[in-house]
Amino acid sequence: MERRHPQTGGRRVVGDTNTLSPVSREHSLVRFGKSSTERAAEPPCPRDWARWAYAVLQAALDWTLPRACAGCGATPLATSALCAPCRHRIPWCATGEAPALAPGLVARGAAGAWYEGAALTWLRRYKYPGTGLQGLHPGPALVAGELIEAALCALASDAHPSLETIEAVVPLPSPASRIRERGFHPAGHLAHVAAAALGRPVAPRALRAVALRPSQTGLSRSERRRNVAGAFAAGPRGVRGSSLLLVDDVVTTGATLESAAAALRRGGARRVLAICAAQARSLSDG
Repeated sequence: MERRHPQTGGRRVVGDTNTLSPVSREHSLVRFGKSSTERAAEPPCPRDWARWAYAVLQAALDWTLPRACAGCGATPLATSALCAPCRHRIPWCATGEAPALAPGLVARGAAGAWYEGAALTWLRRYKYPGTGLQGLHPGPALVAGELIEAALCALASDAHPSLETIEAVVPLPSPASRIRERGFHPAGHLAHVAAAALGRPVAPRALRAVALRPSQTGLSRSERRRNVAGAFAAGPRGVRGSSLLLVDDVVTTGATLESAAAALRRGGARRVLAICAAQARSLSDG
């Protein structure tokens, strides 16, 4: 089953072991949205026509300008942002292989890949785009989106009903000054990718940053936990009694994710799940 992300133009076969991640076909994310019967019973709306027009335009562009691999430039490319050899360089996380994300605060969590090798390179390019034309290249954003979709597939791989109960997708917030400095919000973009795959809304105001904390780079887990203590607060609406999916780009020690999940739980969230594009193999001080 083919899915297409409306913002980046990314297109892939979700849950196909021949495309991106080691997840079987039976765990397609399509089952977490509305069924085809339910969609057919609904009257068309302007958004449906816009999606149809976008699909037609994208198909025309694919025919006239074949997709190229974001890694090596190989053409033609049918679905993924990367060709098969470049995909094989990604250190994908096998189901159940990754350590727990914020145990006790997060009901279930998953990562798309290990934060090393090709995944580390792509995510650094995504989070810190270069200057000039190099910074406008869509490849890093497309690859990051596919990593977050792989994390969703990992959550779905044991047929657990948790994803079906998700009511909204919450991006890990970042201070406005940092967003202006980068020009975009990395976790916010990935939250929209996850929401599009699940058919759920994004709730950017469900969690907010209340303290401008120094960069976490180079800090140990204990230092990071002190650094992010009290850094987040739940929003006034859309949290109490809700089942939420928290989205981050990279998890190295889990301290930031723990602080954010704790804020949502204090705000009354019934359940918090979490995914990230990549995580470190050991969420410890080492």
